Amino acid sequence: SVVWQECNVDAEAAARKDTQLVMPIRPVNTKRFGEVIEDLHAVGESPIIYSLLQAQDDFSGLGKGEQVIVLISDGSDNWAAVGEKPGLQQFEEAYAKNDITVHTVGFQTDVQGFYQLQQIAASTGGHSVRADNGSDLLDNILSLAGVLTYQVTSQPDSSTPVQVYSGIVTYNPEPMKLAPGTYNIAVMGHADQVVATRL
Repeated sequence: SVVWQECNVDAEAAARKDTQLVMPIRPVNTKRFGEVIEDLHAVGESPIIYSLLQAQDDFSGLGKGEQVIVLISDGSDNWAAVGEKPGLQQFEEAYAKNDITVHTVGFQTDVQGFYQLQQIAASTGGHSVRADNGSDLLDNILSLAGVLTYQVTSQPDSSTPVQVYSGIVTYNPEPMKLAPGTYNIAVMGHADQVVATRL
């Protein structure tokens, strides 16, 4: 990330384009994803609009299917907020030409920052939500991204079900080790609504 001081023209120019694709869009490698998250640090500026304009290209060559961006920010685009380009108008014009939906999460965001996030989401038909702590943030990300979770329960001797496993549905899950018996698997979507079960 680029941290700059006022009157440093070169550093500001770099900060305006300080964006990087650290993982291409593909089935999730949970180990690699965890490593990327561990390496993230909140420093520098927030060229949100520029980053979203660049993100369009990340979907190229993926074929048909729902295209969604979940944008998380604790503030607003530093330059768009004062009317500089690229701003909301450039973003809206670009995204009117594609089918990408942008959902936004304001993490401990001030009023101005959250208003900008609301405008970004609304212009693509997306949703905008607030998160004030880590638990809220995770719940909102999973919900907006359409992530599915699962629970495996056993019910010995017709007693109360006992949860054996739970987690997030991924493309490369770890194998489960289960003792012989009968189990119920439930897959949940938004707000823990059950979307599929199997005994």
